[in-house]
Amino acid sequence: MIEIIGIVFIAGAAIPFRSSFLAPALAVIAGYAAWKFALAASSQPVDTDLLALGYQNTQRAQVFPFLLVAFVLLLLSRQSLLEPIARHSWQQWPLIVPVGLVFAMHLVELREWRNFEALFCAEVTQPNDQNRDAAFFAQREVRRFGWNWEFPSLSVLFRNSDSDHIVSLSSYQGWQPFDPAGVAPDIIRSASHNAELSPVCGS
Repeated sequence: MIEIIGIVFIAGAAIPFRSSFLAPALAVIAGYAAWKFALAASSQPVDTDLLALGYQNTQRAQVFPFLLVAFVLLLLSRQSLLEPIARHSWQQWPLIVPVGLVFAMHLVELREWRNFEALFCAEVTQPNDQNRDAAFFAQREVRRFGWNWEFPSLSVLFRNSDSDHIVSLSSYQGWQPFDPAGVAPDIIRSASHNAELSPVCGS
């Protein structure tokens, strides 16, 4: 996350300058740093449980200080004392660099999540087979987005009504919402208001 803060700082440093050289130069530096960060993030080993912008729980925790700073800047921008400065000297376009970086990384993660969904849908349509499951768990998207305890629950959510395949990691002995070797919950009939819950793979 320090890398993104640095990129935001470099892009933000260009805002007060109206110079035809300095502001674009800082924007180019920020753009180059963003490109290098994107390359490094895309090659991050999935076994570290890191997404492109950091571990999921860490990302949620780091959102608060960013929102706090943004709120303070919003209050400052409403001060009449700063209006002449903002009107005549500030330019915000270099901030397109960090915003574009986060948006691009989000799109990459979204694409990989959709690939994970497709892989899971293909898996639950097959009969139970430990060898096939082992190959499934070895795939990059599964290692990136799959959590040990969630595979049985995702199986119930993803599979169609004609499938009884429960994907589970045999080496995992921790907590799970239900016993994968037992009877799986019937979420179709237990959905609220008697409404059927459509499986992900059939939607």
